[in-house]
Amino acid sequence: MPARKKSAIERFFSIKHHRRLFGVSKTFANDCDLETMKHAIIDTKFKCYTFGSKNDLNQHLSDLRKEFHGASELEFYHAKLNVLLRRKFE
Repeated sequence: MPARKKSAIERFFSIKHHRRLFGVSKTFANDCDLETMKHAIIDTKFKCYTFGSKNDLNQHLSDLRKEFHGASELEFYHAKLNVLLRRKFE
């Protein structure tokens, strides 16, 4: 049986929801040059897939970056924006 979807009021008063959004403004504060991001390649030690998401946004993005080993920075930026959409950031 799937979990019940919370109402907007329940999400507003949810501590977990606010904790998951903490640090978003710092993470996406800088403007990015798309052309530079297109040519920059992410180089991590190895490619590692993650399952699920962390409550801490910075930890979640750090884990997500490992999945994009060898891909362009622009692809990773797109994934970061998807994370914000799923966390229902404004």
